[in-house]
Amino acid sequence: MDELEKLRKHWEDDNFQRKHALAREIVVNRLRELNREYEEKTGQGFVRFIETRMKTPESIAEKLQRKDYDVDFDTAVTALNDISGVRCICYLSLIHISEPTRQAEIS
Repeated sequence: MDELEKLRKHWEDDNFQRKHALAREIVVNRLRELNREYEEKTGQGFVRFIETRMKTPESIAEKLQRKDYDVDFDTAVTALNDISGVRCICYLSLIHISEPTRQAEIS
């Protein structure tokens, strides 16, 4: 089995996928909550749309190769910080929403 096949096998593991799906869901729910709170205070929300994604094993392998890392699962999850993510497109400048987010992290 080559390195990409090994990486794909780990990547497609149900437990691994569930953990990342849950983490993305937590972030999306928090963004929606912050958007509702902001809308209640200002009359308008800041979220235009939210999308989530998980990189494919092929894109992970390519990125590891570009960075001259070993192409394996352990390296991918320790060396890369963008294997799974949430994109939030906003109507307003992030300066406006960074303060409510920072306050939410403190409380």
